[in-house]
Amino acid sequence: MMPGDISLIERLRERALDPTRATDEHLDPGWTPPISHVASPVLTPERLFELEQEMGSGLPELLRQVYTQVGEGNFGPGYGLMPFKDHKYTSSSAAVLPLYQSFLEKGWPEHLLMFCCWGCTIYSVINLQTEQVGVLDLEGWDESTPAEDCIFWQKSSLQDWFEAWLAGENLFFELDEE
Repeated sequence: MMPGDISLIERLRERALDPTRATDEHLDPGWTPPISHVASPVLTPERLFELEQEMGSGLPELLRQVYTQVGEGNFGPGYGLMPFKDHKYTSSSAAVLPLYQSFLEKGWPEHLLMFCCWGCTIYSVINLQTEQVGVLDLEGWDESTPAEDCIFWQKSSLQDWFEAWLAGENLFFELDEE
């Protein structure tokens, strides 16, 4: 079956539930015992709506579908998508909403959302207005630098970003601007 024969959500779900492929770092040896990643349970649409209200902004439709039909993080490029708010089912110590809220207090633009962790201070960022996705090393950002100047924009849409990951592209090192 060709990738076009099944939906992106179905292909993401299939990979997200495979402990050998759920993330690029499928085994986190830093934990005792080591953590084998698989997608966290999904958010209900009602819970995601509550979280969006708390955030003060809605998510792009594809990201909403991912959180409500694939899982609330723990799968995807690098160490995977971060949980939206609850760390209960992930090895990530960062969550989308608390990170977003803490950075807004530092002058972070409301339309940029860190949603996927690469480790250390490196995150994938989505522009909530355009759906562009890029990589950001937070060590390169401070309140005097426009956040957009620190992001290496990789893909023009979240769908392209997920398709690239499913196709095996190494999104961490693919830092060419589109």
